[in-house]
Amino acid sequence: MSDKGSVNIAEKTDNAKVSLDEGAGFTEADTKRLIRKIDWTIIPFVSLLYLLSFLDPRVRPQHVRNPIQHGYEAVQALDLDPLYDGRLEYLLNPDGITMWYRRHECGFRMAIFFSAATAAGVFGGFLARGIMEMRGLLTVAVALASFKLMADYPDRAKFITDAERKHIQERLMLDRLGLAEEFEMKYVWDAFKDWKIWVHMLIATGTFTGVYSYSLFLPTIIRDLGYSSTTAQLMSTPPYLVACFVCVVAGWWADKIQQRGIFMIVFITMAGLGLILLMTVCHSGVRYFGCFLLASGIFPSVPQGIAWNSNNIGGSLKRGVGIAMNVSCGNLGGIVASYLFLTKDASRYFPGFGTLLGCQVMALVLSIWMAIYLRRENARRDATHKDPSLYAEDEKQTERGKGDNATFLRYTI
Repeated sequence: MSDKGSVNIAEKTDNAKVSLDEGAGFTEADTKRLIRKIDWTIIPFVSLLYLLSFLDPRVRPQHVRNPIQHGYEAVQALDLDPLYDGRLEYLLNPDGITMWYRRHECGFRMAIFFSAATAAGVFGGFLARGIMEMRGLLTVAVALASFKLMADYPDRAKFITDAERKHIQERLMLDRLGLAEEFEMKYVWDAFKDWKIWVHMLIATGTFTGVYSYSLFLPTIIRDLGYSSTTAQLMSTPPYLVACFVCVVAGWWADKIQQRGIFMIVFITMAGLGLILLMTVCHSGVRYFGCFLLASGIFPSVPQGIAWNSNNIGGSLKRGVGIAMNVSCGNLGGIVASYLFLTKDASRYFPGFGTLLGCQVMALVLSIWMAIYLRRENARRDATHKDPSLYAEDEKQTERGKGDNATFLRYTI
């Protein structure tokens, strides 16, 4: 949160959470152990699935297919419980992470999840060859294993005890301020009518386009350095490794200070500077440095943007729809990227880099605008309504269907 009032509110909320933990028989240390248990059960496996679905795009689709698709086909062929079908889908959508963690615990986990995209860049060349030879056996095996290994929603997960389940649900309900959890179509329409979600969709289009484009031009930049094919393969690894590190650290830091907008602004600016170097400088070494700047900007901005959007949507159904809208629009960047870096434009790629720079400028302007709006809206609510910690339960009950328009909710800036 940004201002002093919001920080005080957060502190009061944290105190209330500790009281709830102790009343339920869970100390703060117990809660931390439970969170680590959830982390080790959920995050590594879904990150592996995302890694497999994000491998080198040069491999033809019939050789590397999305694990979710294999899961769907297996469900249809075996006529299994539809619950499994949902299980395969929900944790490859970032909304699945929000079903387990509080608002300011999600960013770090989403960063780890999306850092699998950078891991795909590190290992993609080696893995892609093996997967091509196995003709998809690895993705099929992992998809089938997901029936056994992938965790379900908290209310149905088998790896936690009943007491842990209750504790998770209580801390999530407290974090969500008692806002509506029911499945009603009005909350779906609320998501479609929320202009803030549409702004985040445009931001996502700008950032995702950079992510999808990166692997298309990086080999050309490295080739211009004059290395052999083997060395060139190794030289493609450092930018992804640095981006992966920055992505995870930024996710942790943003959760700690409970802000997202400043990270979006910094990372998108960094990506823009990298693109300017790639467009204006001829020296191969400087352009390679520009690749580091670009990767360290575009890859972290994706989970930061999704977490920012998620944090500011009230109500679970509206949040799920809003995240889906955000990610779906962002994935349109893959279509845009496929037309940007054509062979005839190598190796300067002015049309491609120019378009990417325009996307980053759009995302930057919208991020600044959104941060300013959210700060002002928080200040307005602080001035016109009482401190959120002073609301009685019956007062919250009357506004539970308003989602993020509830007067006791404060936005993450």
